[in-house]
Parts: sequence; C-alpha cells; structure tokens
Amino acid sequence: IDVVNDDLWAEKKTDYDPCPAGYRVPSEAEFSDLKSVTDSSFDDWDGGFEFMGAWWPGVGDRNCVNGALELNQCVFSWSCSARTSDSGNHYGRRLCASVDQLFVEIIDGNKGFAHPVRCVKEK
Repeated sequence: IDVVNDDLWAEKKTDYDPCPAGYRVPSEAEFSDLKSVTDSSFDDWDGGFEFMGAWWPGVGDRNCVNGALELNQCVFSWSCSARTSDSGNHYGRRLCASVDQLFVEIIDGNKGFAHPVRCVKEK
C-alpha cells in the first residue's frame, strides 16, 4: 500500500517532526526571506552562503531512483509544507540554493532526496 500523509510535519510541532523539543521544521513562508540572498552572500570556495549571521552549508543528496549519494554545490533544506498540487506523490517543498549558479528558490522536491532540515524555534 502506497500511503502519503502530508500532515506529519506541520507549522505546529507534531510527534513526527525530527527537530528537538522547542523547535520545529519551518514552513515554506518562513524560508521566503532567504530569497533576498545576494550574489555576494555566496561563498563558492566553502560551498554555501551566509544569511543574517547564520552559515548555510552546501550539502549533497540521495538519488531518489538508485539511492546513490551525490555531492553538489547546493544548499537544500526541507520545509514542513507539502506540494500543493498532485500531493499524492512523494513531494514536499524545499529550499534550493545553487552556490555555483547564485540563486535561491523554494521548489518541489522528491522526499526520497533525503535533504536535511534546519529547525526553527517554536513561538
């Protein structure tokens, strides 16, 4: 049985949220400020960028087809937001920042990519 439950992570902490107590996975809207990252914030040598005093490191991901680990110069982080259309597939919304192409976007991603999460403090 292929069951998809997009409510396991939410804007309110759930039992399935991987963040420690007092923290939760951020929403897509909470990543929106990161779209203001400028070209000068990216560090091609170290493979990441700095934003508001925090370092966002480049990470690899897992190929969702064959499971291979892949290294690239991108910063990825899951949000708790589900893909709004066609939610029956295994997709979520994620931060995607390309260090070598100098852009930050919030895009769909296959949950099999195994990206990290960057926890935010609960309000």
